[in-house]
Amino acid sequence: MLLEIEGLYKKYGSKEVIKNLNFIINSPGIIGIVGESGCGKSILIKIIIGSLLPTSGKINIYSKLGFSMQNNAIYQSLTVRENLDYFATIYEVRNKGAVIDNILQELSLKQYENITINNLSGGTQKRVDIACALINDPETIVLDEPFTGLDSKLTKELTSLLINLHNKGKTIIITSHILETIDGLCTKFFLMENGALLEIKKGDLRNKVI
Repeated sequence: MLLEIEGLYKKYGSKEVIKNLNFIINSPGIIGIVGESGCGKSILIKIIIGSLLPTSGKINIYSKLGFSMQNNAIYQSLTVRENLDYFATIYEVRNKGAVIDNILQELSLKQYENITINNLSGGTQKRVDIACALINDPETIVLDEPFTGLDSKLTKELTSLLINLHNKGKTIIITSHILETIDGLCTKFFLMENGALLEIKKGDLRNKVI
């Protein structure tokens, strides 16, 4: 088992955002979480990564976790390599120089390594943010709306990267509203609706989500 959520409940004032949610990931896969805007997808992700506390319920994570949120966590005044070095230091990554070199190559970022983040395109910044999420070699990777703002070329590159990571045994959890992209990417889909997660068949994706 990689991730287990039991009886998760989150309330803001009188609004119940997540209601008695139960969710289990037993084996590696690319898990797509879809739903209408404001349904609570990002709140669920924030609870999973520990940046937001639930009102009640329990989350058990049995694997090393990496994450990239919709708003990048990288530092605009640092170079690409400096950002990777910073996060590698936080995670106490061994042989961090070699690890950073490998990630730069894998995500096609080598040519940008000495450029500050604020001089990069939005798509390249997103790749750097994901690179930082991979610096500790996590078994489970959580991505909140990773395709937002990417052009078709960068979308294809990111899709290929995620498939490659999955083929290496990684579990990837993605929230997204761009159905045409995740339709051919994810191995399982869950619809977030009325505060709960419901598994849906791949062929029913477009019928269930507007």
